[in-house]
Amino acid sequence: MDHLITNLIELNKAFEGENVPLILGGGMGLYIRSVYGKHQESTRYPFRTEARATADLDIFLTAETIVSKEAIEKVKAILSKQGYAVVPEAQYFQFSKQVTVSGSQRSIRLDFLSAPPAPEDKSKVKISAPRVKPKGVDEFHAYKTDEAEGISIGLEQIDVNGSIIQVVSPFNYLILKLHAFNDRKDETNEKSDRGRHHAWDIFATIVRMNESDWKSAHEHRKAHAQKDYFQNVRRIQGESFLGKDEVGFLRMREHLTYQRDTATYDPHVEKVAEDLRDLFKSET
Repeated sequence: MDHLITNLIELNKAFEGENVPLILGGGMGLYIRSVYGKHQESTRYPFRTEARATADLDIFLTAETIVSKEAIEKVKAILSKQGYAVVPEAQYFQFSKQVTVSGSQRSIRLDFLSAPPAPEDKSKVKISAPRVKPKGVDEFHAYKTDEAEGISIGLEQIDVNGSIIQVVSPFNYLILKLHAFNDRKDETNEKSDRGRHHAWDIFATIVRMNESDWKSAHEHRKAHAQKDYFQNVRRIQGESFLGKDEVGFLRMREHLTYQRDTATYDPHVEKVAEDLRDLFKSET
């Protein structure tokens, strides 16, 4: 993972230099929180889950950034200067470059996602679902991610070798992963894992949450309980992760990481289901 960390730090410093916020999500966000985060460990679960490796960087742009032509032109200039080129099959929200690691070529891919623009700013952007970009910008889009509406809530500032990386909160990570699982759980193509790794990430995130994470989650829920994206994620949790026999936990048990240590994890599945019910309960 060293080459990913090195390039993430370089990218983060460039964003900081242009006053453009970089928010890290995805597998690398989970990895950095697990490996570099200096926070109190969960007292609710007597074990730690291993950090899952990843091959790309998921970068979230705020609602304010995606509506700013000036900010996105700065992002484009940073990508060009650091040697990133557009991924042809994913124009223009994925970019990649080749780096040499121990004599071998490795690819680093950046996926750009965005919180949805505020209603009053929609006139500033062009939306061709799922792509969104500021009007007047060419050769750059972000993947409009409606469930990232609260992406700036509870951000963690994590020191990674002297560079402060902003990582999405565990609660936002759960929201994103629940939506991702829902999108994949019914896939029928042979290459799909039908959401197994998303289900495992949900399990792993819950068992790592500490008291501060729970407090942030409850504040997030209270602030956004009536928003459409939150109503939708509550529905997904209720349909797929309500109890240990629902499809989400069935997929989670099929994940290879879970299967390597079922004796440790099995006794805690119902507790995880209970925690999810608590986190996504309705506000009354």
